[in-house]
Amino acid sequence: MPVTGLLARERLFAALDRDDGRVTLVRAPAGAGKTALLTSWAARCADRVAGDVSPVAVVPLTPAHGEPAAFSRAVHDAVAGAGGSPLVWLAPRPRRGGPALCLALDGVDVLAGRPSARLLAALARHPSLRLVLAGRTPSPLRPWLRAHGRLREIGAADLAFTEDEARQMLTAHGVALSSPDLAELVRLTGGVAAGLRLAATSSSARGTPSATRPATVA
Repeated sequence: MPVTGLLARERLFAALDRDDGRVTLVRAPAGAGKTALLTSWAARCADRVAGDVSPVAVVPLTPAHGEPAAFSRAVHDAVAGAGGSPLVWLAPRPRRGGPALCLALDGVDVLAGRPSARLLAALARHPSLRLVLAGRTPSPLRPWLRAHGRLREIGAADLAFTEDEARQMLTAHGVALSSPDLAELVRLTGGVAAGLRLAATSSSARGTPSATRPATVA
């Protein structure tokens, strides 16, 4: 089922929902669906906020966030927008029950070598936050997180669309494929979100619900 116009990928949501003290790294090349995953997950959590569901604050990072002041303002605003206390991340305190606020930083690659990068380690140690880091390259925190048993990873293979997920995406674009054509489309695109989306929009625009033509441009 779509969430506010985005595909709800429940198998990946289940991994993001886990509140076990680990930091989740979502790492894959451009076009793999990282941003769409975080956006749809946050929207779903906003619809379900209750005693056992964490609010999710998503921060789309840009090079400007390499400066600590800009980074801090962005996190402050996202936390407040998600319904959390903006002071939670500034004044770490032990959790007192209930779900932890989840902070999802999208595009952490832009922080590499920048002053704000040092803030990631502090956030990873924060007792009242869950942290999700999404980017194209391995996070500098990865070795430390792995050594301390606090690493969860969602990679390109995990982000690749299954046939059922691809069918949902195509249906949202008004494209219906036979099972063999769908399987061929997923094979040709590798299940990569950008390729499937291009195939879907191409088929929809041309009125040709076939895997053959759109898949060749994916």
